Amino acid sequence: MSDHFEFSPWKSLHGQSGHWYEAVELLGLGRNAAVFLVHGTTPELLGQFFAVKVFRRLSRADSREKFLEEISLLETLTHPNTLRVYDRGTYYDNPFLVAEYLPETLRQRMNRGLSLVEKLSIALQLSAAVKYVNSMTPQVVHRDIKPENIFIKGRSAVLV
Repeated sequence: MSDHFEFSPWKSLHGQSGHWYEAVELLGLGRNAAVFLVHGTTPELLGQFFAVKVFRRLSRADSREKFLEEISLLETLTHPNTLRVYDRGTYYDNPFLVAEYLPETLRQRMNRGLSLVEKLSIALQLSAAVKYVNSMTPQVVHRDIKPENIFIKGRSAVLV
């Protein structure tokens, strides 16, 4: 397979859980992965939206292993302020994870304005999430905490 990424809207993914997901649109494209909005197509998931992060094949041999380690780690997280992962799989040898879809980033919420109470609440929740991942063995370091990697879910902040 070439180094470019070929998954596009309306193609389907099959997760290890046996569920099928159909891509709706590209949400973001990074150096190592692409994120798509998908919806479940199996009866139990019909009408539910998820975010799928798919590894992009790159020239670095260790990138795939790091992505697989990231998926394994994310599957173990149980803190309410960390991303919930539901499924995983492989698409033409590109590993992917299926996570909860959170449409609003902290950056978007900040642009609309936050009260002092909301700012303090978000800061405390993120501190708790960072403390949680840092307490893991081996210790986890996020390395990319920024408003675009923090999502708002009701009154909760979720570190992704």
